[in-house]
Amino acid sequence: MQGDVTNPCSIFKKVARNSRSLNAGKEATITLLTPGEFIGEEAVGAIVGKRMATAIAITACTALKIDRTEMIRVIHEEHAFSDLFLAFLLARSMRTQADLVDQLFNSSEKR
Repeated sequence: MQGDVTNPCSIFKKVARNSRSLNAGKEATITLLTPGEFIGEEAVGAIVGKRMATAIAITACTALKIDRTEMIRVIHEEHAFSDLFLAFLLARSMRTQADLVDQLFNSSEKR
């Protein structure tokens, strides 16, 4: 949950949404997660901090909790997984950048 200490990464088998609570009790959906996607990837970073978002299932969902130390071990030792995880991170980054550009340059009427 948002505000908890970051630790695990998860892989989803169904659809979920990643959301963040805002001021005044509002909530914003950051992204819809589809099967095979990761959430909590920031936990792999060197500094473990507070979670910035919450993943909420919007359909029946199965998630695999992966401990931070195990995730780091697998990234170092399993090169095929490292390639998969890096491709996921790059795709998410490009999608986030495209969404930001859309928000900045297109009015809400066009979206």
